[in-house]
Amino acid sequence: MSFDHLAAAMGLTHSDMTTYGAEDMQELISILGALDRADGVEEPWLVAGGAWERLMKVRRKRLGSVATASIPLGPGVLVLFDGSMPVFVGEAIGKRGLRGRIQQHRATGTNLSSSTLRASVAVDVLGVSRWTARQRPSVLPGDMIEEVNEVVAELRVGWIECATPDEARELKGELWAEYKPEYNIL
Repeated sequence: MSFDHLAAAMGLTHSDMTTYGAEDMQELISILGALDRADGVEEPWLVAGGAWERLMKVRRKRLGSVATASIPLGPGVLVLFDGSMPVFVGEAIGKRGLRGRIQQHRATGTNLSSSTLRASVAVDVLGVSRWTARQRPSVLPGDMIEEVNEVVAELRVGWIECATPDEARELKGELWAEYKPEYNIL
């Protein structure tokens, strides 16, 4: 996984790498995280009292094993995590709400074009271009698609139900104002 996006969101630069003796951004984030944990701060990229703080408290389930019937049909915001790091945020505003949107992201077929998450995982994990990942029909061989499916299935998902699609859009907007996860950007 690339840590450059997280480093940019945290305002870190290559001169910070030199200051802390880190060889790359991943190591710099690890060093700074260790220093923060020593000071009692678990997730330094969170804005205290912000929308992400609310989402970090929701229950998370492994995407590949969450029971479809347990996913609400109403509108809301969903977040996928790799460990404790949010890597994707999306809104669910269609007629099948959160259930429909989460099912699109955990689909295992060859079509990556209907899920920004799956396409972004392909870019990150396989090193293919965004254009290649979004082709329909897919130009990727089955073993590459399977690798994407395996990575996606291991991500953890959490969601917040919203009363209306407008409320879901507003919450996603608040989240984006604080932090944009890497799989939304690729």
